[in-house]
Amino acid sequence: MFVIIFILVLIFLFLMGRLLDWEAERVIHQLYTRDDKGVISGSETVHHEANHKKALIVIHSFLESPEIFQNLISEVVQRNEFDLFVPLLPYHGRNLKVARQLNNITVLDFLEEYLSALLSKYQHVTLLGYSYGGALLVDLARRGKIPANVNLILYAPSIFI
Repeated sequence: MFVIIFILVLIFLFLMGRLLDWEAERVIHQLYTRDDKGVISGSETVHHEANHKKALIVIHSFLESPEIFQNLISEVVQRNEFDLFVPLLPYHGRNLKVARQLNNITVLDFLEEYLSALLSKYQHVTLLGYSYGGALLVDLARRGKIPANVNLILYAPSIFI
């Protein structure tokens, strides 16, 4: 009898979890406007290029977007001392269905390609990785994908160093 009740409770909790997931997805779709690629407005990649010799590249954390750095972005753009890049990582800034498909290899490949296109253009680059972004940068650095002209800053990396 106890086993049957336990199984029924597990089934109920599973179904309740699915129901809450569906409700969260429905609410998220209603709350946020999106562009034609499904990216939530305000979560897009930020590029501020003014042909400086220095650049700041900021990599956001897990399931976040460049929007979390809005104050930093405003300050950097106002000072106009270096170029600024804050990419939106794949699977981020969209919805829960896309987030469930997250593949770290795809994200790392994107980041490696994105950085290789930028890093050679500048004499000096500061590369800031926040949490999950820091963990990704550690992996790239470990594999020798970060050149010598880059000052790497890991802000709360989600790894055990």
